[in-house]
Amino acid sequence: MVLMGNKYRTPRAATYLILFLAAVSATALTLETTSDPYCFDVAGSGNSFRILGRSRAIGGHNVYVEQIYARAEGEGLYDYSENDTRDRELREFYEDKHLLLVDGAGREYEAVNVRFVKSQYYGWKSDIDAQIIEFSYPAEATGDLELVVKIDEESVARLDIGPADKNYYRRATVTADEGLNFRISPSVTYAATEVMEAGDTFFLLGGWSRSYAGEEREKRVYFYEVICEGREGWVARGVEGEEDEYFTVGDFAAF
Repeated sequence: MVLMGNKYRTPRAATYLILFLAAVSATALTLETTSDPYCFDVAGSGNSFRILGRSRAIGGHNVYVEQIYARAEGEGLYDYSENDTRDRELREFYEDKHLLLVDGAGREYEAVNVRFVKSQYYGWKSDIDAQIIEFSYPAEATGDLELVVKIDEESVARLDIGPADKNYYRRATVTADEGLNFRISPSVTYAATEVMEAGDTFFLLGGWSRSYAGEEREKRVYFYEVICEGREGWVARGVEGEEDEYFTVGDFAAF
């Protein structure tokens, strides 16, 4: 089965690809709540789904979900299509309507499209990987929106996902006294386009990457994909092996 849809502008710079999924399992997908109300573990597999945020789009809304999964045996950076468990769970998550958008008037909207946005590579030494998935809702939604997450056949979780006329993501605050470089790419080799000061805020789009800190290639810098006052870019969270972090992550907020 191929899940695909129309292209339209969203606050993502990534290239969108068609997502091919494996056959459906006869076992119903069951989720488990976690200490993070926006993150749900998949019962029996150790995989999980995490809500990253929601953006307005032409004719509706896009909801972004990070699927975190155990790497298949022998799976590497370029063996992206070989994880049957990941593909089956994602298909069931979509087809069994585990994610409904509800507006302030109580109207429910089902996702009409799901597609792969980007992979989140955790490194060769990790036994997990992740991918960001976009769920599209052709919703003329109004008021404050909620996501209704189907846990199992009987229970659901209801999550605040912000006012319909705004985007809704996790907000972060700069804590580094010297400020924080805002770059167009997740690498220290790219010059900063601006420097955010301590106390400035921005929003996390969900993508992250790693880049070596220097020519010695002994430590890596962790970069996060962000949007700040309409500008998309990347900022560093910290350096591998060091305790200091350059920003803190807060709750979801609208902008």
